[in-house]
Amino acid sequence: MNNHKEQDLVKRFLKENKKEIKDNGFSQRVMQHLPDRYEHITIALHIIGAGLAIVLFFILGGPADTLNLLNHIHNFSLMEWITAHLPFVLSTAFTCLVLLAHQLYSLEE
Repeated sequence: MNNHKEQDLVKRFLKENKKEIKDNGFSQRVMQHLPDRYEHITIALHIIGAGLAIVLFFILGGPADTLNLLNHIHNFSLMEWITAHLPFVLSTAFTCLVLLAHQLYSLEE
């Protein structure tokens, strides 16, 4: 109860003794010269994400799997290949669409 009264007294004192300090546009000039922090973070995250994707592609055997996939496409008929690899194809297509949508969204900003 006493704490509440003290807070009210402090608020009233500050409200009654409020003084404006003219900055003659100083705050606006400072804000214009500050770097756009989020732009730098976005660029850094794009670079890190692309680098991580490339590293994981090689670590998880992406080149060998890609060559193996191309070999299967060449050796099998289209229907056999589709039935054997449909989940992989769909997940790859979905991933490509998500990445493309993300890049397009990033360009709009």
